[in-house]
Amino acid sequence: MNPLAHSPKAGLRLLERAGARMVLDALADGTCPLTHEGLDTFLPNRSVAFPRAALVTARVPPERDERFIALERWIAATTAEAVPDDGERKLVQRFAPWHHLRRVRRET
Repeated sequence: MNPLAHSPKAGLRLLERAGARMVLDALADGTCPLTHEGLDTFLPNRSVAFPRAALVTARVPPERDERFIALERWIAATTAEAVPDDGERKLVQRFAPWHHLRRVRRET
C-alpha cells in the first residue's frame, strides 16, 4: 500500500516528525543507502514507510511486497520466542511463509 496515494498532506505532516527527519537525514548524508536494505535498518513504522513509498514511486529502489516483508519479520520474531530448538525454529521459519502466502494468495 502506497501512503502517497491516500493523502499527500498527511505524508508531508509525517515528514515533520522526528523519526522521519532521522530517516531523511541518514539518506541525505549517505549513512543510509537508497535501498530497501538500508531502510530496513530502521524500525518498521510510518516514519520509514512514507520515505520508502516516495523513493519507490521515484523508482529508486524497485517495488517489493511490503506485506511479505512484514510477514517474514513477524514469523522470525514469533518463532524466536515460541520455538526454543534451533533446528525446529529453522524448519518452521521455512514452512510458515509458504503456508501463509499460499493462503493469502488464494484469498486475493
